[in-house]
Amino acid sequence: MTAYEALRAAVMASPPVIVAELGVVLRGGVRAWMAVCHTPSPAHPGAPPRAPAAELSVEARQRELVAIWAQMAATISAEVAHG
Repeated sequence: MTAYEALRAAVMASPPVIVAELGVVLRGGVRAWMAVCHTPSPAHPGAPPRAPAAELSVEARQRELVAIWAQMAATISAEVAHG
């Protein structure tokens, strides 16, 4: 699973799952998250290489990102509303 797919799965879960990468996005934005994605994770130092996932078009990636951001915004709004 790619970092993007893991983040998307966490956000799309009902209720959303809290993962470290989501915190990075919320605190530092997508740019910070992308920087973290390129840093090897000490938790997975010996992970075997995976075959690349099917390539998505730019439009499909944009739709996925919008869906993730919308879900994140809705989750944050709900958390703020409920204290």
